[in-house]
Amino acid sequence: MAVSEPERYEKWEEYLENCIQQVRCKKMRPVLEQELRAHMEDQMQDYLDAGVPKAEAVRLSAEQMGDPVETGVAFDRVHRPKMDWHMLGMILAAALIGLFLYCLLYQEGIVGKQLFYNYLKGTVVGVPVMLAVCFVDYTALAKFPGRIWGFAVAAAAVVAVLSPQANGMKWVGWTILLLMPLFAGVVYAYRNQRYAGMCKVLFIFGISWLILWMAGALDMASMRILFTVGCLGMLIFAIAKGWYQIPRRAAWIPGGGFLLMTAAAIACTYLYGGYRRERLLVWMTPEKDANGMGYIPMQMKMVRTNLHWLQKGSSSPEWLSQIMETEENYLLLGLMHSFGILASCAVMLFIVGLIICLFKKIWKIQNRLGALTGFACSMTLAVPFLLHMAVNLGLFPITNCWLPFLSGGGKSCVAFYAVLGLLLSVFRTRCCAPETGAASVRKNNNSSLVIPFLGGQIECKWVKREKA
Repeated sequence: MAVSEPERYEKWEEYLENCIQQVRCKKMRPVLEQELRAHMEDQMQDYLDAGVPKAEAVRLSAEQMGDPVETGVAFDRVHRPKMDWHMLGMILAAALIGLFLYCLLYQEGIVGKQLFYNYLKGTVVGVPVMLAVCFVDYTALAKFPGRIWGFAVAAAAVVAVLSPQANGMKWVGWTILLLMPLFAGVVYAYRNQRYAGMCKVLFIFGISWLILWMAGALDMASMRILFTVGCLGMLIFAIAKGWYQIPRRAAWIPGGGFLLMTAAAIACTYLYGGYRRERLLVWMTPEKDANGMGYIPMQMKMVRTNLHWLQKGSSSPEWLSQIMETEENYLLLGLMHSFGILASCAVMLFIVGLIICLFKKIWKIQNRLGALTGFACSMTLAVPFLLHMAVNLGLFPITNCWLPFLSGGGKSCVAFYAVLGLLLSVFRTRCCAPETGAASVRKNNNSSLVIPFLGGQIECKWVKREKA
């Protein structure tokens, strides 16, 4: 005897109401109610198949779930927002370390007054913004991902068009920082469409890249790298997790696209890049123009050569103090010169540890939208950090780059902390963010109810009554 349609019984409704009322997270109530109801229907069907009368089967299927209040309280313990105090503490510690070191650099005369006050204002405003944003519901990205992304790209393009140029570039990198997490909604929206979904994401990325580049939002090489690596990295992450239901080796498609874009950019720069071509050639052989375009690369090389492990560098780079009146591209070099290699390495290792901790936590998040959003936010920390390291160690051509927590002022600093706030929101709600199309409950061999698709697992065991 089969039950084709979900039936409502007074016993069930009373149980479900008493159970769900114990869960304080309101957006989890419909999900849990649906799962519990489906489980009770399965159990009633088992009793009916065993020959138990229908009325008795309805009663037993409700009773075997146990006390509704205790079950609801158990659900509430798992499915409620929980601040990740460990991660918040690490972020605040990094912000305080950055502020302390920036003050020391200002006293040493390495950092100019303008940069110091910009950084100070950005940090003082950015940290409260981060704490406020961590209470924002990021799951809104799943409702209208296309509209949100389209509006955000259009807004970033308009801001770039209306912004004045300085040194031949539009300084609107903060818009790219805010765009990054929004692309997670696009990757999430097409996750079940296999190769077609992957192609749609790549098409949207390509069109968005061209729009932002033509508007001037991607004038800075660092922002082009961040936007490209971040967006394609999200798609590769989703494919690697199996969410696109295609072989994991298909991740080479967006990865190959990135390598192709990189090769094309280098070729175009070398053949048609004008002053960019000259900068690239000078970076490779700075001694050929030591008093011209190769001056700064030669000075950087001199500073690196005269660094010491435990004490201040032996060279006296007046150019470093002069250029850092307005630029922060050489902050790591300033740290190593002022405090020694060992102290600077300790600070860099702390940030590396924070980045590794972020990605480890994100990999374990079971909610797909949360994992993608967290991945995007973490990339805004990891990519600029690696780029700044590469530029200051002479492994990458000189370009505008900033060191997270230790540089960046004004809008960029506030935007960075806003992204970190969204990351904290992902961690805070990892156990109470329902996912569209999530897996249903299952019964295991021990006759228990398991909900596997959320941040935790609730297991309700019972003793099945035999027919008299």
